[in-house]
Amino acid sequence: QVPLLVKYPGGQGGVPGRRDGRLVSLVDIAPTVLEIAGAAPADPVHGRSLLSSPDADRAIFFELLTSWYVRHAGKTVVDVEDWSGVRVADRKLLLRGDEIRYFDLTNDPTEQSNLAASRSEEIEVLSALLADRQQQSSEHATQFESGGSADLETEAAEQLCALGYLPCPPSGA
Repeated sequence: QVPLLVKYPGGQGGVPGRRDGRLVSLVDIAPTVLEIAGAAPADPVHGRSLLSSPDADRAIFFELLTSWYVRHAGKTVVDVEDWSGVRVADRKLLLRGDEIRYFDLTNDPTEQSNLAASRSEEIEVLSALLADRQQQSSEHATQFESGGSADLETEAAEQLCALGYLPCPPSGA
């Protein structure tokens, strides 16, 4: 649970100091900014403006790719985990390969008790929502060409290398 603070220009957007406990996602930022600016999105978006009425049963989808770099016996070992999930109200489903985690966040807000073994019907419903969203995203992605190369200035390439985003040239090169 990461708070989102928004300060609207000129007092727009509701009551100053208002708290809103609804579940939101980063995909809601663009539609909110566009609505404040009086503009409509050029393409359909997954997010909803935060100025709209809350929807308690709204599904929030997420993905997480973690990379662990460990030095072992003089070599760097990389462990990558690819998670996906969906949250609807107080129900949260996490998937990683064949691993399934299901949490009831009302009774277990810190996600300590995996209820996957006892909630197969709920898992089936949430899994179907997640699979449908992943299918929609895949179909949408086919409209675009995959990446290519980018011409970077030396300083930018060095900074990205230092952060681990680009391979670094061998020393002395």
